[in-house]
Amino acid sequence: ADFGFVEKGLLEGTTFWDKNSNGVLEGATIDTRVPSIRVWLDTNNDGIENNGETAVNTDAQGNYKFLVPPGSYVVRYLSTDADWATANPSIQGPLGTQTTPGSYAVTVASGQEIENLNFGRDNSGRIG
Repeated sequence: ADFGFVEKGLLEGTTFWDKNSNGVLEGATIDTRVPSIRVWLDTNNDGIENNGETAVNTDAQGNYKFLVPPGSYVVRYLSTDADWATANPSIQGPLGTQTTPGSYAVTVASGQEIENLNFGRDNSGRIG
């Protein structure tokens, strides 16, 4: 019998200080994860978080995840410099240079996990 159950999919990633500006999240000795960054599902793909769009702030490790029904989504992060100027003393901010895509357009199937939708930034003007 078909009871109409559809398993949700998972979209997940991390926000990070991309210290070597290569666009790849690497180990803690190279990159630093950035907490409290806003990430949302941009339903109408207008680049603005609108009322009714699902959003989260990254956790203490810079991670986020969305449990979603099968379908197509645009995952986007709040990329203004002020948002990346954190109180974490190990981060030499603000992190004004984007090193990864500013959004990801993905299609998720029932039960599928799409990982590594990561958002990285660097401070290209830093020394050291």
